[in-house]
Amino acid sequence: MNCLCKRPTIIADSIHGELVCGSCGTVLETNVSEQALETAHLAEGRDDYGVGTLLPQPSSRAHTVAARRNTQGAILSRIFVRQRQMLESIGVGATIQYEAYSLCRKLVHSGFATGRDKTVVAAASLMLACRLHGRVLEWRDIPGISTKMRRTLKMYREMQYVSGIILDKYTQSIISRLCTDMNLSVYHAQRALSIFDTMQKSNFTHGKKPQCVAAATVVLAGAVISKRKIAIAARISEPGLRNLLSAWQSYK
Repeated sequence: MNCLCKRPTIIADSIHGELVCGSCGTVLETNVSEQALETAHLAEGRDDYGVGTLLPQPSSRAHTVAARRNTQGAILSRIFVRQRQMLESIGVGATIQYEAYSLCRKLVHSGFATGRDKTVVAAASLMLACRLHGRVLEWRDIPGISTKMRRTLKMYREMQYVSGIILDKYTQSIISRLCTDMNLSVYHAQRALSIFDTMQKSNFTHGKKPQCVAAATVVLAGAVISKRKIAIAARISEPGLRNLLSAWQSYK
């Protein structure tokens, strides 16, 4: 039975084997064994003195935080084991390794990785770390995800927008790569990055595909290259690029 008290004070009646609300007197539970009552009290370092003994309150904030950290630590350790195997198989530098581990920590601490496949989390984090630092990596290069490709791609798209993941850094790396691939000057690259900074400060980039945003900044920077070629280099559709450019003109 449940009482209507918002914050009931639960009292253990070891004589009658009942749990009683100390505020309204409602019997919440009957036929509670003495062993169960004793175990409940001893777990918190309290003795059972019969009627009037307050049951231990729910875990304190400190205990809750400690439990959450323990859970996060267990999840993170399992992800790290899978990621370490992937890193050893692919062979990447210390910078990408650090970035991959850092991304995993952010995903776990934000709660994003809870209840998700640890191999998928490790693979998506590794791919994003590689692309953040200009390492060309194909999905087929990552071992152990051939049967989980759809989930991995979905997570990769989702995690780019998770709080704590530096999406602007990813977009900047794409802008830099596009300017390098198309042999644009440093001036054009700096101008494209400046335009991206303006877009970001006005919240225009929120929810937009990084590749499309990067291509748009290159176009707006005044590159003497057709939109079609820029779209191909960014691996996006030309209509999608044109739509984003129109949206930016209207947004301003």
